Amino acid sequence: MRVTENITKEFLWGAFKKTTSPLMAAAGNSKGIITQLISEFADRSRSDIKKWRAALSAFEDPDDPKSVLLQDLLRNLMSDGHLMAQIQIRKAATLSNRFMVIDKNGQEVEEKTELLQTEWFFDIMEHLLDSRFFGYSVLELTDPLT
Repeated sequence: MRVTENITKEFLWGAFKKTTSPLMAAAGNSKGIITQLISEFADRSRSDIKKWRAALSAFEDPDDPKSVLLQDLLRNLMSDGHLMAQIQIRKAATLSNRFMVIDKNGQEVEEKTELLQTEWFFDIMEHLLDSRFFGYSVLELTDPLT
């Protein structure tokens, strides 16, 4: 059996990447699934414009939107230190502002404003700011007394 029968090659960024399908692993090649996992992990670091456009098209499809491809690309992008620093600066600029509740007369309502000075409010604000970068945010609001 030739090695090339079990391995497919694709051209990516000027280098050949070897992949083995899980079906080939089930057919007797015990290292196939590990090769597949390693190749997929390495492939995440090499995103091109074609992958970005496909992910955005899948995410913006009005009939059947799928976000998994875009989530993978964004998760990979979050490893960039400069991007993370810029996101943190933007979030810090918003979260460092003073939030307050004002009545009809323009006077601050101190007892309600104190609720906005708690940790849970800033946690929610942080998740809401993350939704601007990721396109979504999942929150579960529960009554802490029950």
